[in-house]
Amino acid sequence: MRAALLRSAITALRHVRRIWLVVAVGIAALLVSIVTIDLGPVVRRRAEIAGSAWIARPLHIGRLGLNLGRGRLVVEDLQVDGPPRRTTHG
Repeated sequence: MRAALLRSAITALRHVRRIWLVVAVGIAALLVSIVTIDLGPVVRRRAEIAGSAWIARPLHIGRLGLNLGRGRLVVEDLQVDGPPRRTTHG
């Protein structure tokens, strides 16, 4: 009788542990899909320099981040200044 009760208690604990694991994985997946990581001023400045050279105009980025869930770059407050610079193509 005791052995059967002990086995059922162990089985119940295993099920509870599995349920909590599924809940924790679900919460982690939700957070990863929502969270956007700020890439910082160094990466933002390099993106500004590269973008300015690419479009031949001064470019400023307010915030540069990475959305983990979608794997996309997030650019906020993008500002392009001045008229295009004249370049000579030879």
